[in-house]
Amino acid sequence: MPDPKRFHALEQRTEKMEKILEQILMATKVDEEKGFQSGEEDGDPLDDFGEYGGEAASPTHSEQSWLAPSLLRCGPDASNTGWGARVNDISLSALWTADQLQWHINRKELYAVHQAIETNADLLAGSCVLVQSDNRTVVAYLQKQGGTRSQMMLRDVERLFKVTQGYDIVVKAHFIPSVCNSVVDNLSRQKALPDWHVLPKITQMIFQCWGVPEIDLFATSNSAVVPSYVSHDSTDRSAVFINAFSRVWKYNLAWIFPPPALIPQVLQHLNLAEGTFIVIAPRWEKVFWRPDIKSRAVSPPITLPDLAHNLVDLSTGNPPEKAQMLHLEAWKVRGGRGRLPLGIQKTNSCF
Repeated sequence: MPDPKRFHALEQRTEKMEKILEQILMATKVDEEKGFQSGEEDGDPLDDFGEYGGEAASPTHSEQSWLAPSLLRCGPDASNTGWGARVNDISLSALWTADQLQWHINRKELYAVHQAIETNADLLAGSCVLVQSDNRTVVAYLQKQGGTRSQMMLRDVERLFKVTQGYDIVVKAHFIPSVCNSVVDNLSRQKALPDWHVLPKITQMIFQCWGVPEIDLFATSNSAVVPSYVSHDSTDRSAVFINAFSRVWKYNLAWIFPPPALIPQVLQHLNLAEGTFIVIAPRWEKVFWRPDIKSRAVSPPITLPDLAHNLVDLSTGNPPEKAQMLHLEAWKVRGGRGRLPLGIQKTNSCF
């Protein structure tokens, strides 16, 4: 029989996270009403910034969204070959059994979530886990803790939540487009991890606007946009250090272009940072963290043009799959939890 005190503590933590995420989603809804739609042809990112630039942003956006040190991240994915997931810095993948190959893709995706959480249950115990999935059905089943269309999916969700309740884990799910979920997508397909690189034509234009960064915090020896860089590869002896999240960031100007699924962790890490940062982030409909990054901005965002010709995945030598569907923005933001200052004026786009 479950411990009533333990259950009450879990219930309180769940209610707290629901209030936080409700505020995030309300802010996102305001953004949508002001024209924040993915890939709008008639919307100017400078215009939406200008609407907010003349008044202070909510002082609680960044603090409430990413304040919990126990907020961990799980990115699952499934393909016809197998499943893959990334839990913080831990990568998981496996091939399907003969029976599992017959499953519907929705069940495969949910299984990837279950395996990622159950395998790392000791690590995730007592925390809130942010699940980012490119499967809207799985996101809906996790958000509602069940559904009515598939009894099999319902039973699978019930089994998952038995695990999370046993370890005091709170699960929150959000959608991420598949084009932005390439790391775990490649894991599920047993492929090399992607290494996205913005070509010099674009970086030089950004540098002319905002200055040349002193360091690239998410790079490889091939993809770094400046000589000094931080790598995730422990064997890279040319890197300044390994794992950008292993140190507090203190830079006059640094370049941040992480895998899109890491943007929430980047925003959390920026709370402790000092200095100014150029963050390359994707834009799509209902991006739940957009109000947070917007509240930190010191300049209007710059939209990166023609990604099919200006963005390359160095693991393949080609543009990322579905690059034509990808929308990236460069944001100049400050470190710390500060509010958006009064009186910021619109400036001309560099493009």
